[in-house]
Amino acid sequence: MKRRFGLTLFFTLALSYGAAAQELKDVRPPIPWPAVVPLWMILSALALLLTGWLMWYLASLYKKRRQKAAARPVPSAWEVAYRRLEALQKENLPARGKMEDYYVRLTDIVRRYIEDRFSIRAPEMTTDEFLISLTHGGQLDKTQVTALEEFLRHSDMVKFAREDSTFQQSQASFELARRLVDQTRPVEDTSDSFIKTSS
Repeated sequence: MKRRFGLTLFFTLALSYGAAAQELKDVRPPIPWPAVVPLWMILSALALLLTGWLMWYLASLYKKRRQKAAARPVPSAWEVAYRRLEALQKENLPARGKMEDYYVRLTDIVRRYIEDRFSIRAPEMTTDEFLISLTHGGQLDKTQVTALEEFLRHSDMVKFAREDSTFQQSQASFELARRLVDQTRPVEDTSDSFIKTSS
């Protein structure tokens, strides 16, 4: 009885396996690569390459500009003042009747020069505060402070009180401003200055 049951089970499993094996299908072959590459794939690859190159180029350009800016020397306070004085002189404002504009520009040059040269907040001070800070700070000697005071007082009268100023007075004020820069710049400085170009 047991032997017959075992033979029956064996033949049943064998027949089931055979039927299942017949139902199995072969593995599908690999999808062949198209003979012609689609246009969208070409355009996508080109777009990626172009984006990568553009990012590299912009990064290189930014790096070069930063290096160039870092290597560029910062002009000194007296060099800036000389250039501004030279530009003001070329405009010849007194001869054109623009005396008030002339003194506004001239006093601004002097105040900003002193601010940069001696780290004084000159443009934000009144004339009296400015002169007191210079006197107590010792940046200028007594003769220079006296001459600067006369220059600033006269400039204030022209700018705020509409006082007339002659052409000779305007030139004297200009020479005082230039002389102040000459006398207060470092002695060891040998760079080209406005003195050389205007004398």
